[in-house]
Amino acid sequence: MMAWQAVRKLAEDKAPAFQPLYVVYGPQEYWASQWIRLVTHQFLGSDEDGRHLFEGAVDFTEVRLRLATEGFFASRQVVVIRQGKWPKKEESLKAYVKNPITDTILILREDKLISGWKEWLPAAALIEAAVMPEDAFRQFVAEAAAARRLHWPDAALNQFAALVYPDEYHALNELDKMALIPSREPWSAERIRAEVIPWHHEESLWDVVDLIVHGQRAEAIRRVIQMLNDGAAPLMLLVVFARRLTEIERARQWQKAGRSAFEWEQQAGYKGFHAKRLWQAAQKWDSRRLELLIDWAFRIDRAMKTGYGDATDWLIFWLGLLPETQNKSPRRVRGA
Repeated sequence: MMAWQAVRKLAEDKAPAFQPLYVVYGPQEYWASQWIRLVTHQFLGSDEDGRHLFEGAVDFTEVRLRLATEGFFASRQVVVIRQGKWPKKEESLKAYVKNPITDTILILREDKLISGWKEWLPAAALIEAAVMPEDAFRQFVAEAAAARRLHWPDAALNQFAALVYPDEYHALNELDKMALIPSREPWSAERIRAEVIPWHHEESLWDVVDLIVHGQRAEAIRRVIQMLNDGAAPLMLLVVFARRLTEIERARQWQKAGRSAFEWEQQAGYKGFHAKRLWQAAQKWDSRRLELLIDWAFRIDRAMKTGYGDATDWLIFWLGLLPETQNKSPRRVRGA
């Protein structure tokens, strides 16, 4: 079963029958994580002691021994093994299924399903974390937008879904940003095209932000001109860069208050690699420079939206305010 379907089915099932072993496989981490979280909650409730995670286990005998030991301290257990690599994997799992540990769910998180596992595992034990179909993804976006009280016509919904497909994390991140923007009018398709980051542009935009942070103004301008030539909207690029700098300034305030990187990731609303990037960038900037760039970004944003001047010229002007320093980011040396 597809992971996104399994999540909805499990959420609706008032008395689910659990398998002793599940294999969650495929590239889409969002639905894999959602399913694992939901199974854990339904099986354990609030019993935190019953949750166990093994990263890259290489000895299943050791894992099983630890499970049997931990089982003395918790009435139920959910055990997740991510990317386990031990000898005779299929053979050991077949033996485990015949004699599983009581009141324990074992979940394997794998990149792909090993050939032949479908022959001895029931269909209910196989959860495929694959890309959602476009119509299902659109419904996912619609529900997430409604939960954030965002209003838009169907044309705007279709435009948004097309820009962020197929990444659920990226879709939710963009919806969260939209929800923070005061707006009395419903979002239009035109406004979404101008302000929402397309999924395939995310890494390219971070590359430019990294150049900005390291004071490489000329290279940042060159990259932006290339993106403009590829069809990126000047207003969208300005909004994205301004958001990043605003987030960096927020991280600077946390650092100034003596708070830790762990607190930032856990409490500030940013997750994973994005949180780490912002935290590291904040260590390289001074507040006066950030305030200047953010202030000018708001001025230029108004100018672009009112049609005052050429949008591309405004964007290049704003990039020209960046410092050009010798603080170059390290380049990878071939053969090193």
